[in-house]
Amino acid sequence: MKYTGNKAFRSIFELRKEIAVKKVDKKTSFQTLLEAKNILGRLTIKPLFFIIPLALSFLSAMCEGLSLAFLAPLAKGLINRNFDFVRSIPLLGIVMEKVSAFYEKPFFPEFMFITGLIIFFAVLKEVLKYISSLMIGYRQQRLTMELRQKMMERYLGFGKLYFDRTTPGYIRTVLGFAIPVTDLLSMMNSIVNSIFTLGIYFVIMFKASWKVSLFCILIFPAMNYSVSWIINKVRKTSMDLVKALETASVKTYNMLSSISLIKAYSREKEEIDEFTKVNEKRRELQLSVMKKSLLIPGIQSSMMLVASMLLLFFMAYLVVAGKGKEELSGFLVIFFVLRRLGNHFQFFNSAKLALAQVGPKITRVKDVFDDKDKFRVKSGTRNFSGLKSNIEIQGLNFAYLKGRPILKDISFTIEKGKMIAIVGETGVGKTTIVQLIMRFYDCPPDSIKIDGTDIREFNIQSFRKKISFVGQDNMIINDTIKKNILFGVDHASEKDLIKAVKNARLFDFIIDLPYGFDTMVGDRGVMLSGGEKQRVSIARALLRKAEIIILDEATSALDSVTERMIREAIDEVVKDRTTIAIAHRLSTIKNADKVIVLDEGKVAEHGTLDELVEREGLFYKFWKEQKFD
Repeated sequence: MKYTGNKAFRSIFELRKEIAVKKVDKKTSFQTLLEAKNILGRLTIKPLFFIIPLALSFLSAMCEGLSLAFLAPLAKGLINRNFDFVRSIPLLGIVMEKVSAFYEKPFFPEFMFITGLIIFFAVLKEVLKYISSLMIGYRQQRLTMELRQKMMERYLGFGKLYFDRTTPGYIRTVLGFAIPVTDLLSMMNSIVNSIFTLGIYFVIMFKASWKVSLFCILIFPAMNYSVSWIINKVRKTSMDLVKALETASVKTYNMLSSISLIKAYSREKEEIDEFTKVNEKRRELQLSVMKKSLLIPGIQSSMMLVASMLLLFFMAYLVVAGKGKEELSGFLVIFFVLRRLGNHFQFFNSAKLALAQVGPKITRVKDVFDDKDKFRVKSGTRNFSGLKSNIEIQGLNFAYLKGRPILKDISFTIEKGKMIAIVGETGVGKTTIVQLIMRFYDCPPDSIKIDGTDIREFNIQSFRKKISFVGQDNMIINDTIKKNILFGVDHASEKDLIKAVKNARLFDFIIDLPYGFDTMVGDRGVMLSGGEKQRVSIARALLRKAEIIILDEATSALDSVTERMIREAIDEVVKDRTTIAIAHRLSTIKNADKVIVLDEGKVAEHGTLDELVEREGLFYKFWKEQKFD
C-alpha cells in the first residue's frame, strides 16, 4: 500500500520544508559559512592542502604591495624630474649605484629600474595568484567528488520510507548542489588574498597621508550599508529559486519517466503547459536574483567614483594653489590605490552576495547529513550465518503514518525449508510483511524473530545476502542483460549463469539477441517485454543461490504458457529452501506448505490449501474466482 500520493502525507512533508525555508531566510552570511564548514569538515581536508595556497596568496599580496610601493618614488621622480632621492633609500640606493655605473646619464636608469621593478612584482603577483588558484581548484574538484560520494553513501543508508516520500528528481538536484558548496573554497582563498592585499594597501595609503586615507576609508562602511538590504532580498529570493529548481527537476523526471502514460492519454499539450509554468516561475526568480545582484556593482562603483573625484578635486586644489607639491606624489599613489582598493572591497560584498545565493543550497546539502526524517533502519551487530529453525512473526503491528495501521497483530511461523504463501486483496499488507522481513522498514522489537533471536540484532548486510528477492516491480537497470542477471551476485561461473538463464527460460531468447548477453536493455528494461523482464529478475534470484527466497507476485507479468515454465523452474529452486510467496494468482501457490490469508491487515485464516478450500472461508472465495491451469 503506497501513501506517497496521499495529500495529508505530502502536506506534512511540505510543511517541514516551509519551516526550513523560514529558518534559512533568517540566516546570516556567517551562519552560512559555519554550515559550509560543518559539511566540509566531513571531507578529507589536510591543512597542508591550504597552507601552501594561502602562503602563495600572501606572497602575491606582498608583490602587489611592493609594486604599488614603488609608484610613490616613480611619481615623485617624474614630478621633480629628479631621482637623486632614490639613492638615499636603504638597499635600493646601493642597487641604483651599481645600475648607474652602466649608464652615466641621470634620470633614465632610475626611471627604467623602478618601472622594471613595478612590472616585475606585478607579473610575479599574477603568477603566484595563478598557482594558488590552480592548487585550490584542483583540491576543490577532488572535494566535490568526495562530497558527492558521501552524499550518495548517505542516501543509500536512508530507510526506504525516505524514498517513498522523496522523488528522484529532488535527490538529483540536491546532489548537484555539491559544486556550489565546494566553490566556497575558491571564494575563501580569494577572501584571504583580498584581506592580505587590503592590509598592504592601507599601510601604503597611511604612509602617504593618514588624513587623506582616513577620509577615503570612511566611504566603505557607507558602501557596505547601502548594499546590505539588497543582499538580504537576494537571500530570500534565492531560497524561492532553489525550491523552483527542485520543482522543475521533479517535474522533468516525472514527465520523462511517465512518457508512455503521457502518450497513451494524449497529455503532451497539458504536460508542456505545466512544464512551461514551472519553467517560467524559475526564469522569473532567476531574473529577480540577477536584477538585484547587478545593482550592487553599480552602487559600489558610483560611491567609489564620488570618493575618487573628491580626492582628485583636493589634489587639483593643491596644484592650483601651489601647495603640497611634495605630497602630490603621495596623493597620486592614494588615488591609484583607492581605485584598486575599491575592487577588492567590492569582492567582500560580492562574497556576501554569493553566500546569500548559495545559502539555501548549503541547507539542502546539510539536510542530507542530518538524521531527522531519514528513517534509517539500524543494523545489528550479529552476523547472520543462515536460517536454522524458523522465522517467527509475533504480534506484528506496523503503520506508515501514525494512526493509520497497515498490519494489526500479525502472527505466524515460517519453518525452515517450507514454502509459505500470503494471499489477500490489494492493500492488506502482504508486501509490507516481506519488506519488514527484509528490513526495508524497522519493525517493533521482538515482533520478527529468526531462530528465536530478534531480527533487529542481525547485521542487515549479512542477513540480506541470504535472501533472493523477485518483486512485482521489475528491477532492471540501464545496462546489458548480463549485468542485470549478475546484479547482486558476488561470484558466478559461466556454467552457473547459463544454468540460471535456462531455468528461467531465457536462454533461447538471449542467444537470438543482436549482441547476446551484451545487449543493452534500455532505461528500466524498455527493450524487454514485461515477461522478459520478469524472467531476468527470476534468473538473478536463481543465480544468487540464497537459502531464503521471497517471491512477490513473481509471475504476475507472464502469460499462462510462460508461467507454467517458470513455475517448474521455481519448483526446482525452492526445494529445501525457505520460501515466502505473495500471490494474487493462486495457481502459483499449489505447492505451498501453508497459506496465510490476510484481510484488513489481520490474519483472517491459515492452513494448507486443501484445508482452506474445505473450510470455505475467505480463501475459498478467492479460489472459486480463479481457475488452476
